[in-house]
Amino acid sequence: VGAVAPGAILCSDCVYNPSLIAPLVACARQLCDAADAAADCGEGGSRGCVVWFAMEVRAVDVLEEFVQALCGAFHVARVPFELQAPSHSSRRCLVYACRAKTP
Repeated sequence: VGAVAPGAILCSDCVYNPSLIAPLVACARQLCDAADAAADCGEGGSRGCVVWFAMEVRAVDVLEEFVQALCGAFHVARVPFELQAPSHSSRRCLVYACRAKTP
């Protein structure tokens, strides 16, 4: 039985130190690219792996730097608060869904 490529990567509460933003985004992109390659998305094919980032906002400037870095490597969508479960939703907690940009 062959291995199955992951369709999602989850990163939770991972953005707090600005010096770790670039390595985190690069690592997420490498994992996403490897998953897409294993799933044989092919050149020009639809990128399949989604990287989910869920975090509490601790410093707005760090969040802005992180989102800017994300947008350089991924197509990024923030999950609206209305779509989050009320029992787990907070204006201080953000969820982003990211799909790798085609190289």
